[in-house]
Amino acid sequence: HAKSISDKQRIWDRFDLVSTLVICANLVSMGLEVEFGVEAERYYSAEKFYDKSLVWFALELIFVLIYAYELIVRIVWHYQMDVLGDFRTVQGFLPRLIFYMDWTIKKKVAKNFLPLLMKNKMRNFMALDVFIVMAAMFDILFLRSLEASAFVLELMRLSGLLRLIRCVRLVNLIRPLSVLTQACLVNIRSVAWSLLVLLVMTYCGAITMVMLVDADSRADEDEQVQHYWGHLGSAMLVLAQMISFDRMKNRIEELAALRWYYMVICLFLVAVASLTVLNLVVGMMVQA
Repeated sequence: HAKSISDKQRIWDRFDLVSTLVICANLVSMGLEVEFGVEAERYYSAEKFYDKSLVWFALELIFVLIYAYELIVRIVWHYQMDVLGDFRTVQGFLPRLIFYMDWTIKKKVAKNFLPLLMKNKMRNFMALDVFIVMAAMFDILFLRSLEASAFVLELMRLSGLLRLIRCVRLVNLIRPLSVLTQACLVNIRSVAWSLLVLLVMTYCGAITMVMLVDADSRADEDEQVQHYWGHLGSAMLVLAQMISFDRMKNRIEELAALRWYYMVICLFLVAVASLTVLNLVVGMMVQA
């Protein structure tokens, strides 16, 4: 039994490594498309589609076919190892069964897929694999063949952004990322409460500064102060910047030139928020 578990883990490690390399290559191709294929057309009916656009479409089609094949291979692997107890491979990471399936075995594999999809440990990422393949197929087979319109263009942009979901699979495929993600999820509630405290502190500090600046006649003549501290929203953004030490020196000098105690109030807020609350959040993440 121990040997079968180790064999199974070794097979999954090899298969996940190949999947990780494919996803990384796909992310690189998407970056190249964004950088060099800005003018590429996505409609099949577009005049320029069969020019430079065809290269990017061919790359996308190749990766979609690979993802679809990978999903099928993953399903067959689960059936071969979990149901048949067979750990024989081809090329070290492909299931031997996939090359010898008849219709009876194919039906059994398909029948085993739904229970596999509902398993607690497999549900999220297996469903994500299915969604990635279905979304890509919808884009290639249906969306690109529609007539150009504003609504279809928005759908295409959304479809293009959805391709980035593929990188989420790396969380499951790369073990250190999986451990880090689980640590974040364990402490998500505590981190959320800490961020809420930080938001309340920023909100109260912004109200204080807006009220002080509004009642100060000298502040009415300073356009810079009015721009940053004249409204609640802008004051919260400035305080958030100061808490992260972004351009804090400039804002402090502006307040000190107006009233010295304005500077003291902001420095106190920054000290409590950045050195206490943010460090508390970092400490919880490190402890996890």
